[in-house]
Amino acid sequence: MPFDDSDKQYLQSLITQNVTPVSSKVVNVEERLAVLESKLAATEIIMKAQDARISAQDVLITAQKSKLDELEKRLNTESEVNKTYRSLVKKLEADVDDLEQYGRRYCVRIYNLPVKEHETEEQLFTSLKTELKKVEYNLQRGDLVNFHRLGQVKKSDKPGRPDTRQVIMRFARWGPRKGLYGLNKKLRRPGVKTPIRVHNDLTKRRLDILNATKRRIGVAFGDSDEIFAYSDINSNIKVRCPDGSVMRVNSLEEAAETVRAISNRWEPIPTDMDPAPLYPGSNITVVETEPVIEEAAA
Repeated sequence: MPFDDSDKQYLQSLITQNVTPVSSKVVNVEERLAVLESKLAATEIIMKAQDARISAQDVLITAQKSKLDELEKRLNTESEVNKTYRSLVKKLEADVDDLEQYGRRYCVRIYNLPVKEHETEEQLFTSLKTELKKVEYNLQRGDLVNFHRLGQVKKSDKPGRPDTRQVIMRFARWGPRKGLYGLNKKLRRPGVKTPIRVHNDLTKRRLDILNATKRRIGVAFGDSDEIFAYSDINSNIKVRCPDGSVMRVNSLEEAAETVRAISNRWEPIPTDMDPAPLYPGSNITVVETEPVIEEAAA
């Protein structure tokens, strides 16, 4: 049966009614797609810019790393150079100290000598001669180039005892000077009534090394008669070991290393003996040690 006009109008209306919303939706979708494509394009541009920026940062980081590597190489090189220089400076300081100490080898310091008010040179010499004569040392005026008081007055902490002040003496000849070495053993004998003590005129560096070594020995071994530090006739700092061997110490670092080496080699044998323990291989019975002198050398 053929379509009439009413049927055509109905179909056209039906198509219009259903197709128009779809077309509208398609248009909306296309518009949204266009917006998204625009945003995507903008995002791609931003990402490319970020990639370029990251690449530039990578180049910069690589350059900085190269600079750091170069600086690290220079630092290592300079550290080695500084280490060499420090070692050289220490050697030069030791050499200068050796020269200064050599110039002091004819000098000794007398400690604990009573001081008098308005003391004259003649009175001072008489006091020195009198005290040294108590241990059979005959001091002559011609033996000395010069002598004088040195340092601060040491106030007595016991009633009735005089204040003291150290004296430095420079000898004209080696014989009389050498005769004073080891005199402290005699000065400590029972019945010797003199408080004086005789010490080498050490430089500040050597005095610091000697005192540091004595303190380390005291911590490690206590008051030992078999392990002790001292300065020899030429003012070299040495450590006497229980077997009679001697170790020389020429720096604060060597002081620590020497005491550590002695501790590793000798361990005390516990005994009931007084005052000090024995050590394996000991060939020393009693040795009188020098006290630590804390006064700095001039």
